[in-house]
Amino acid sequence: MVQSLEGHSVRRFDGELNSLHTQVLEISGLAMDQARQALRALYDRDLDAARKVILRERDVDALEVKVDEQIVAMLARRAPLALDLRIIISFSKMVTHLERIGDEAMRVAELCLRLYEAGSDIDGNALLADAYAMGRGAERMLSHALEVIDTLDAERAKELLADRGRLQVEFETGLRRLASLSPGDSHTAAQGIDAVLIMKALERIGDHARNLAEYVVYIVSGTDVRHQQNLRPVQEPHRPG
Repeated sequence: MVQSLEGHSVRRFDGELNSLHTQVLEISGLAMDQARQALRALYDRDLDAARKVILRERDVDALEVKVDEQIVAMLARRAPLALDLRIIISFSKMVTHLERIGDEAMRVAELCLRLYEAGSDIDGNALLADAYAMGRGAERMLSHALEVIDTLDAERAKELLADRGRLQVEFETGLRRLASLSPGDSHTAAQGIDAVLIMKALERIGDHARNLAEYVVYIVSGTDVRHQQNLRPVQEPHRPG
């Protein structure tokens, strides 16, 4: 169900909460674009996309500072309680996770530059197949999380939380697959390490997406679902023999 932030005796506070929500959506959109540009660099060996991510990281940081300042002003001016305080604190936590998503996107971009600028001898099919799959999964999770931030739909947020651990399983599977590849020379080994670091960054993006969904549930229901164990088992991806 889509939720509204309106309904206060002081209508101006409704406007301030909605303005804060809009600011969170703005940084959400930038974080999403950073992640997509980083994945474009990964999939297409697009070095311009990678450099764009790195250059725009300061924009994510600047928006984080702007939202933090707005939150501090609201806390000082309104001294909110109960639901209002829950909303403000949750948005503050979301901004932190969105900034970290930007950090992970930049990490992917930097690793792509290191991999692809080194030469065209990298075998993406062998080395990056699991990273490609994890990238698609992380993008879906992030898109889902940003949708529920927009709508404050706790039921849709819980659907995302049901995928607990999926990217972690894919990371562990990819790690085993990379370990089974012949190390060859030191150059190949270095490429393998970069591939692992890319997969780890993508796993963290998925983790942050889930954290965002957890705070939506908290806003709507007041229930802190962080660290709760999911009852739905996660199936390990099939590994070809």
